[in-house]
Order: sequence, then C-alpha cells, then structure tokens
Amino acid sequence: MTEHRFEESAVLDAARARTGLGEFGDPSFREPLQRLLRSLEEESKLHAIGRATWFERIVGILVNRLRSEDWIARRALALREPVLDEHDLLAAHPMDAFAPDEEIMLVEHGFTSWNPEAFCHVPAYAAWLEAQDVTSGYRHLDRMLRFLQWQKKQRGEPGVRWVLKAPYHLAFLDTLFAVFPDASVVLTHRDPVETVPSLASFIHTLHRLNSDSVDPLAIGAHWQRKLAWATRRSLAARTGREGRFLDLDYEALVAEPLACVQRIYDFAGMQLTPDALAAMKEWAVENARDRRPVHRYTLAEFGMTEESLARDFAEYRERHLS
Repeated sequence: MTEHRFEESAVLDAARARTGLGEFGDPSFREPLQRLLRSLEEESKLHAIGRATWFERIVGILVNRLRSEDWIARRALALREPVLDEHDLLAAHPMDAFAPDEEIMLVEHGFTSWNPEAFCHVPAYAAWLEAQDVTSGYRHLDRMLRFLQWQKKQRGEPGVRWVLKAPYHLAFLDTLFAVFPDASVVLTHRDPVETVPSLASFIHTLHRLNSDSVDPLAIGAHWQRKLAWATRRSLAARTGREGRFLDLDYEALVAEPLACVQRIYDFAGMQLTPDALAAMKEWAVENARDRRPVHRYTLAEFGMTEESLARDFAEYRERHLS
C-alpha cells in the first residue's frame, strides 16, 4: 500500500501534479495546513485507510484551490459583484447527496475549519486554531461564494440570496460580520443537555471511520468544552447587534415549522410565495423525522452528566431557555 506522508511538500506536489497548475492563491492557508499535517502525523493514530482518506481529502482541497484560482485569474470579472444578501442559518442537518451542504466545506479550503477535529484526533491543531484570527478562512469563503455566484449567472440563472448554515460560526460571529457586513443570523435554540451528547455520538462515529484507537471520553470532554466556549463567544458577539439576530425555539420549529418559516421570511424581508410554501409542505412529508433511523446514545458513554452540561452552558440556558 502506498505510504501517505503528511508533509506539506507531499500534498502540495500531489495537487500540482494532478492539475498542472501552481497558483494556490492567498498564502495564509499555509500555516494552518502545516499545523494540521503535524497533528495528523503525530496525534491522530489513523489506520491505513484513515491516512489515505485524509491525504486525499487535503490534496482534493488543494486541487480545488488551484482550479478555482486558475478560473478566477483567467476570468477576472468573476469576483467583482458582492455576495448577495447573506443569511446564516444554524438548524438541523439532514444529509442528501443532491441537496445543499454546509459551507464549512468551503471554509475548510483555508484549513481553518472544525472539520479535521470532527473526523479525527488532532488536539494540538484544534487548540492552535482556537487562538487564531480566522479572517483568512472567511475571506476565502467570500471568494468562493462570489465565484459560485458568477458561475450560476453564466448558466443564465438569476442570483438569489445566499443561505448558509454551520454551527462553526457560533465561535466567530465577529469575524463573520466583519467579512459579511450585511449578514443576518437565525439561531435555533435547544437544550445543550440534548444537543452536545448527540453531537459527541456523531463525531465518535466519524472518528471510528478513520482510526482503530478512539476514546469516547476524550471526544466528550473536547466537544463539551469547545461548544461551551463557542456559545459564550456567540453571546458576547450579540452585544450591540440584537437586531441582526432572530431566535427560534427548536421545539416550536418542530411543532409548527411553517409558522417559524414565516417568521424567518419576515425577518429577511422576503415574501413567502404559495409555490414555495407548497414545496416546503411536500418536502416535510417526504423527509419526516420518523423515517430516519433512531440515534441512540447516553451521556455517560461520553463522560457527560446533566449537571456538568447545565454548569458549562449556564449563561446560555438562562438567556435562551429559561
């Protein structure tokens, strides 16, 4: 089996060889890439398939950077228009091969996302990233949204408002507003006693895809601390910006989804058309939650208790769940 080396020269050279291109764009991605590669090599304990998977993921990201920069350089008009009014939506995340996915996949192209630590054990990289200014990742997101918007117009399709969704933004709302000054944010609120262990269980599954050495207690401790940190930062970022946020209760969203949708449309200054409403009703029937497999987990298997979660998220629960 081919040895996959987590070295900067190895992944950069592989991307260049696959494309015949050499311009990666803004070099600010290089240090985050180096930090990630070091953690993957020294900490992740990936098995052979995991190493191959992550080598290919990183090379694929770099290939995308090379190709997008090549297109942009040869078609300079692509990025002149601003990103159309952006609204960041943090909500439930069902997956569909033909549906939109989280734009965290684009932030990952700057190597400043949470994706690596969601898939494998890279604590040094994760700790380093929390102390960084992640503006470069958001600038790359802005650049890619402009590029995608330009591509759509080239197909003769009108530009429409961007709707983005990624819990990652909770920790970096100040940066998001700095890069996207017209953004508005819809936040759904649910008790962390339910959401945090559920996320830990999901991440535990992802880690097991890449490694034979996975510690559920370490995963639980890492993500409980990280999400509490991100939530506190999100509360602080709202100071002086309350008009930019719409808060929705998760239980209300489940019980009366169309009423909540109407609130979102009103908040965005958009008209909810009969056709859009009919399509939403049809989608709701076809994607009913009772058709999905039951997600089973316990707090104890991730070292969590209701008391510790209530303590770590006390400020958030008092503000949004009391």
